Parts: sequence; structure tokens; C-alpha cells
Amino acid sequence: MDSEGSLRLRALLVSAICVVLAVVYLVLLRDGLVGFDWFDYLSASRSIVAGHGAFGEILRLGAERYGSPTAPLFVYPPFLAYALIPATVLPWQVGYVLWSGLSIAALVWALSLLPRDHPLRQRWWILPAFGPLTFGFLLGQVDILVLAGLLVALEDRDGTRAGVGLAVAVILKATPAVFIIELLMRHRWRALAAGSVAALILAAVGGPAEWQTYLLVLGELARQPSVTSTWQVAPAALGGTLLGLVASGACVLAFVASPVAPQKDRRLIRGLALGLALTTFPMNAWAHWLTFGLVALFADAGTTRLGRYLLMAYLLVGWTVLFVGSVLILLLDLTTIAVLLVIEGLGLYRRLRRGTGAAVPLLSSGA
Repeated sequence: MDSEGSLRLRALLVSAICVVLAVVYLVLLRDGLVGFDWFDYLSASRSIVAGHGAFGEILRLGAERYGSPTAPLFVYPPFLAYALIPATVLPWQVGYVLWSGLSIAALVWALSLLPRDHPLRQRWWILPAFGPLTFGFLLGQVDILVLAGLLVALEDRDGTRAGVGLAVAVILKATPAVFIIELLMRHRWRALAAGSVAALILAAVGGPAEWQTYLLVLGELARQPSVTSTWQVAPAALGGTLLGLVASGACVLAFVASPVAPQKDRRLIRGLALGLALTTFPMNAWAHWLTFGLVALFADAGTTRLGRYLLMAYLLVGWTVLFVGSVLILLLDLTTIAVLLVIEGLGLYRRLRRGTGAAVPLLSSGA
């Protein structure tokens, strides 16, 4: 048990760090150096108020402008733009501060719903220590809310809350729907049912016309070779679309083969495989998407040997994306995928030697 002195020292250090971060936040806010993604969302809400719909700006300027720092364009499901309409009457700084507070509150709420013995409740500092997450927070990225929803979806034992968490994550950014597969693997039927109902209710916001336009915009983006800010896109920006497809395919292979991995590593491997499949797929922005793509690694919180090594690597390399670009992130992603495949290959080899390779069910809870 920690001594009273060590608890006081820890509290003092955490308080000092919070004060420093608050000062940095306020200075950046004063100079207008934060909130790029917040402007994306706000522009969509203003477009709705003006009668042009959530995707009016990107239809007017063209998908080829996506990613340009001078053209904030909204490419998310329409729910977010409609939810933020009240913020259009506020100064952008006030709206951004409130949005920042909502992001922090959502993470705190998600952590409070986890079981008391959950490792992430004891090591919550892992989240702000991760470079892309902190950077996404300063940008006003919705990924923070997505991460909160996925933590509830994958780690909360209450099926209804887990389903609502997944629905919120999906309705905000769509791609977290890939984690439905993980809930299927765990046989979380109540969560899937609750999530389906919640998603249908939330999707009604904006109406069918906005969703049709959203799909049209996604089709236009898919035909773009890259985006202007090449540092934040997937391997297509560095090694071509083929590299991204190969990396994503390797993630799928790691996921499918996860039942042959050691029992204690299966949930981590499955979650990492799904998350990295997102961030390495062409046109996805790994600098932001790692924020929720590594949800399984955050939830593991270093309780397994594999989790400890990978978590430390991502915490260290995650900050380099702010200074030397995304090459190291790409190399770490590919290395992680290779490690997962090797672990599962060794597991399959051992099972085959014991004559049990054919007895591994694909859809097992494997928790």
C-alpha cells in the first residue's frame, strides 16, 4: 500500500502537470493555434443553418480540397453537425472550450463505468501520455468521444451501456463499426441489440437525404489519390495503395488466426488487429485514428507482456508524429502486425504438433 507521503507526491506531480497543460492550452487558444477539426464540425453546422446541409462546403469546393488547412471540410456522419448547431451562436473560442470540456468529461465518464479492478482505471495516465490523443484533443478531434464510446462498448460489463457506447462511436465516425466483430466474438448479444436500436435512433437525425449525401461524399473521397496533408494519411501516402492494402490484409489475417494465440493475449490481439486495420487502410489518417484504433492496447494497460512492450513503444513513438512525420508510426504499425502474426504462427505450430490445430473454433469468446 502506498505511503501517505508518496500519495501526496503523486498528487502534487499530477497537479503540476495539469497546471502546465492548462497554461499551454490557454496560450494556444489565445493565439488561435488549436481547433482545426473543431472548425470542420462548426462549418458543417453553420452550413445547415444557412440551408445548405451538412455537406454544403465540400460539395461546393470539391473533395480534392479535403485536408487543406485553408478549407475545413466535413466528412463525418451528419449527426455530429446537427448536434453542434447550438454552438454556431457562440464565439468559436467559447465553443471550442466547451467541446474540450465535453471530451474530457466523456473520457472520465467512460473510465468511471469500468469495473473497479480494471487496469485502465489505475493507469488512466496512459491516455493523456499518448501523443496522437493529446494532439487530437488540441485539434478538437471527435476521436476523443469515439474512444470514450469504444471503451464503454468493449470494457463495460453492462450490455445496454456497452451497446449505446458502440452506437455513439459509430454515429460519430462510422468506421468504429468494425468493432462489432469483436462483440460478436465475445457473444455480447445484448450489447449488439442495444447498439442497433440506439444507432437507428441517432441516425434519424438529419434524415435520409443527408445520409445519401454522406455516401456520395465518401465515394468522391475514395477516388482521390491522397489528401493535401500527406503526413496524416495512411500508407498510401508513403508506399502506395498496395502497401496499405497489404497491411490491412495482414491485420485481417491476424484477427482470423487469433484463436490460436495464447489465451491471455487473444483480446489484445483481436483489438489491435481491428484497430490497425483501420489506421493502415488507404485514405485513413493514422495520426488521429490511432486515438481509438488502439483502444484494446489502452484497455490492456500493460497487464500482459505483449501489451507492456507495445504500449511503451506506442507511447514513445506516438509523440514523434508531431515532429518528424508519420514514417515511424507506419514502421511501428507494420512491426506490430508482424509480431501478431509471428505469435499466432507459433501458437498454430504448437497446436499442430500436439494434434489440436483443428479443434480451435473461429467464433470463440476467447476472452
